Amino acid sequence: MYTWIDTDYYNSDGFLSDYSPTTTYGVRAVTVSIGAGAGESRAQASASQSWSYTIRDVVVHDQSDFSQELAKWWHDVAEDKAVGKDTYMIEPGATLRFPESGAKEWKEHYGIRYAKPPKWWGLGRNWHYTTESWIEVHIAMG
Repeated sequence: MYTWIDTDYYNSDGFLSDYSPTTTYGVRAVTVSIGAGAGESRAQASASQSWSYTIRDVVVHDQSDFSQELAKWWHDVAEDKAVGKDTYMIEPGATLRFPESGAKEWKEHYGIRYAKPPKWWGLGRNWHYTTESWIEVHIAMG
């Protein structure tokens, strides 16, 4: 499962402030914790939110890049485990920041590749993978 949020795709003033999760191996759950802060002079404000989701038999590859304003994850689901045979939901998150005035627009990508064993399954055989099916969404806030 491939997910990314391109913060400055439509608006070069947008930037990625925070994202989660980072790369994980061998854990059963991941906690996503993102936040933002703002203020002038002595007045400061901050907000954060946290949640968790199960990643048993799933490896999360963090492919994000702050220099590209890009939050990007690849959830590598173990095809031969229970998680690969059922519906699975991922819940990564990011905090995006835009100037107070002007457009607040970004692009999100959601993709998936499926795998199945060969018709004549045997030792040393490789899984067959589909090409990525995906949707990209243009999000704009007034």
